[in-house]
Amino acid sequence: MIYKLTNVSLEKVPAGKQNEGKVYVRAEVINPKNRFAESTTQAFFSPAFVKEVQKYFAVANNGTGTANTPLPDDVLTFTGGRYEEFAFPEMMVQIDTDGTPRRNPKNGNMYMRDRITVLCQYEIDDETGERGYAKGWDPVSRGTSIMSNLYAPLSRFNAVQTVAPPQLINGQTAPNVAPPTTETPGAVPPPAA
Repeated sequence: MIYKLTNVSLEKVPAGKQNEGKVYVRAEVINPKNRFAESTTQAFFSPAFVKEVQKYFAVANNGTGTANTPLPDDVLTFTGGRYEEFAFPEMMVQIDTDGTPRRNPKNGNMYMRDRITVLCQYEIDDETGERGYAKGWDPVSRGTSIMSNLYAPLSRFNAVQTVAPPQLINGQTAPNVAPPTTETPGAVPPPAA
């Protein structure tokens, strides 16, 4: 399938990761044949692809050019695309740029995942006609790259509070509500051991 990339930007791998500061491409991927299909946001770490995209961005935006220029259509066209699921080996947390867990701005919860959907790329061998994944574009390579650069195991943050930070209400700081428990309201707790 042929997909189109939109809202392309160059980002850096978050603090605390092995490739901290390494530039990658972030883009929304759309299906131009189905305008009602949901877009997805994908991260691309392929060195050749990153290098090509960097030519069109100014140094101030993690590029290598003197100014931002429009990306040509051939760079924005992703041929042979196919979505595949990649399961993480354990529950993972998406990492923010400073290396802390990325949180949902609506409720303060960490973005936790046990799997992600990755955009892979197929190609056809000109000599044999065989169809296979392009080198580095298979589900394991793509998923592992995204996991190692943008996620960390939940166990690393098991002591991190998962409720939202205090909110301001009428200029006053309101205390956080205690997280729900499995205890019955009004029940007497069991005696200490």
